Amino acid sequence: MMRLFSLAVALVLLGCDAEPEGDFAPNVAAPPEPVDDSKGRTSALGQAMDAAENIELEIGEYNDRIQRAVDEANAAASGSSKED
Repeated sequence: MMRLFSLAVALVLLGCDAEPEGDFAPNVAAPPEPVDDSKGRTSALGQAMDAAENIELEIGEYNDRIQRAVDEANAAASGSSKED
């Protein structure tokens, strides 16, 4: 049992000295995006909130267009059925 333990310790120690082969890029995070403080929000959280508000507005406009298309389709469908 002691032999297995010493063998495991030796393998761990030898494994710690091993370096990977080949070219590897260091683990470095990408630099942060420049801060756009045109609206006064400079923190990452503030910018995320701005982005969320913009997406919310875009979704609202998209939903309005869908509703208009549905209303037009319903009006066209009801108009054509009355003519029959």
